[in-house]
Amino acid sequence: MTARDDRTRVLFVIQGVELGGLEMVVRRIAEGLPREGYHCGIACFDTLGEMQPALEANGIEVFLEPRRPGLDWRYPFRLARRIREWRADVVHTHNATALFYGTLAARLAKVPAIYTEHDRQFPGRARTAVMNRWLARANHRIVTVSETLRESLIRHERFDPAHVEVIVNGVPDVGAPDPVDVARVRRELGLSESSVVIGTIGRLDPIKSHAELIRSFRVIAERDDRRTLVIIGSGPEAEALRAVREECGLERSVLLPGERREIAPYLAAFDLFVLPSKSEGMPVALIEAMAASKASVSMDVGGVGEVVRDGVEGRVTPPADWRAFEEAVELVLGDAATREAMGRRARQRFEAELTLSAMVEAYRSVYDSAVGEKAAVPALARETV
Repeated sequence: MTARDDRTRVLFVIQGVELGGLEMVVRRIAEGLPREGYHCGIACFDTLGEMQPALEANGIEVFLEPRRPGLDWRYPFRLARRIREWRADVVHTHNATALFYGTLAARLAKVPAIYTEHDRQFPGRARTAVMNRWLARANHRIVTVSETLRESLIRHERFDPAHVEVIVNGVPDVGAPDPVDVARVRRELGLSESSVVIGTIGRLDPIKSHAELIRSFRVIAERDDRRTLVIIGSGPEAEALRAVREECGLERSVLLPGERREIAPYLAAFDLFVLPSKSEGMPVALIEAMAASKASVSMDVGGVGEVVRDGVEGRVTPPADWRAFEEAVELVLGDAATREAMGRRARQRFEAELTLSAMVEAYRSVYDSAVGEKAAVPALARETV
């Protein structure tokens, strides 16, 4: 059994610690909380992942408590036992599967739970909405990463507005780019001094619309042959994207360098950041681009329009409107002064609202509130439909 100390013990419940936006948010919260006051652990229910060594090197315990395939009704009891053994003060779950299992387990262990919604498709099935509303009542607090998600939970699943708050994702300050690192990246990618780089960073997944982006880039590249598209990331779509690139005859001007752990020099090498996703909660990569003083062109999904105002920090186009997207890219690339001004305003927005310290402090306040009311863990009230 884990020895007890006076620190608040926060146990995160997530699918795994693979490199991804949600997982990176969890890591940054866990690593950002003051060590003298908090101790963090991560319970994974499907897999561990590549971030485990780095997390454990920073004093964050990571363990796998596997669930069985399908609906595992015994899993909450196994997870509750782990919660008690780990002596958690707060359980913090992330996304819908963790909401279900983690809330039940925390209630069985008599530990307050907090839930963060990062992204989901609305509306869902009616019975799922009823279940989620019922589970929400057993959480000390419901957090969403954008106002758009908060409104969706209230409108589609009838969550209590007073019970749901927004904590926007925050990212570390990447600081000023090192010209030596930027030059190294450009050499690594085979870019010439005259190359104009349009870049994006994210998991290679259909929801990110990378295949459509490559096809759209064929139009963008025809207008200026100095343009290069760089898509940084790994994932299940990697082979398919290489096939699309070949189909479009863009092998030389569309680069797929894979995953990169240190993204700051790559962001610094971009002339424009783009985000054409079909769905987002509050995209971490976009905020990282803002911290790097980059103008952006993004599709207006999830919380994108809450952090980038169209024409101010970048351009925001209607979802799946590729003609509007191409026109916005053309306008921003065609006016260096405007692009640089957008980048400066993006950096200012980051400094004012989107820092890592602001996000961590907001969650710390929620944890402290939950611990303060630990004796009054909400009951699983019967849902009235």
